Amino acid sequence: MPSKFDICSRALIEIGEETIDSFNTIGPAQICGTIYPDYIRYLLSIYPWNFTLKKTQLARLTTNPINEWQYAYQLPSDLLILNAVYNSDNTYINPINKFEKFEDKIFTNEETIYIDYQYQINEENFPAYFIEFAIMALASKLAMPITQDKQLEQLKATIAFGGLSDNKNGGEFGTAKKLDSMQNPSSRIRADSLLIARFS
Repeated sequence: MPSKFDICSRALIEIGEETIDSFNTIGPAQICGTIYPDYIRYLLSIYPWNFTLKKTQLARLTTNPINEWQYAYQLPSDLLILNAVYNSDNTYINPINKFEKFEDKIFTNEETIYIDYQYQINEENFPAYFIEFAIMALASKLAMPITQDKQLEQLKATIAFGGLSDNKNGGEFGTAKKLDSMQNPSSRIRADSLLIARFS
């Protein structure tokens, strides 16, 4: 099970630096400690990774919003990206769009709220394919602050995200997305009344 120091150490090795076991030492360790927390959140947020998806019912707050909405709901503290908001936990319902997100709250007139979201997952639960992507992406991010080598930065970025023709969707990122998509079966197309009428 990797730690943040393991991931940073492997990224540092990629750019010719020594491994670390803390962020307290002046130099590469301190630079990594400054960059890593926000950058790993960014990497977790740029794609709807299956291992970051969660569903939950929100708790309604006792204090109502001071605006046109009737109710306020508290968003989870581990939320990275809000994907969808629902007024029921029934299967196959459509998400609602009559709500507003303010800071860490949702305002709406719905009496019950459920959300699909991406959450901040701990490093020990990262799958292997994401770890490999994160290492190379972090190496590209650390290359200039630590080595001042633009060519090294570009090389690691290409390995992490692919070349110009990949539109930043190739490399380890492309491989990780492909492996992640295999973790859940594709959604089945429902045969609704319109389809039945058209093809019957």
